[in-house]
Amino acid sequence: MNQIEEAGGCVTVRFRPSRYVALQPAGHMLTKHQQRILSLLAQYTVGLALRDLRALLGDEVPEWALKKDLSLLKGLGLIGTAGHGRGAFWFLRK
Repeated sequence: MNQIEEAGGCVTVRFRPSRYVALQPAGHMLTKHQQRILSLLAQYTVGLALRDLRALLGDEVPEWALKKDLSLLKGLGLIGTAGHGRGAFWFLRK
């Protein structure tokens, strides 16, 4: 939804994105796989288990690389986890 603000004789229009747009944290460029992970997590607001992410990504990325990407994204504060072991799931931080 767009916002229109008027202040001091100036009008500002803010256009909100209609879908999730992966942000680039300062000092770190995200890979296509990392951006894809963020996009998937944005679609599933309740979060996804590792096995679900693997199923959605298919052969696009090996499991070891997926775990590494998830760890990096968590370290950047972009995603979080809840639960432990097989019951754990990953979610996009707001």
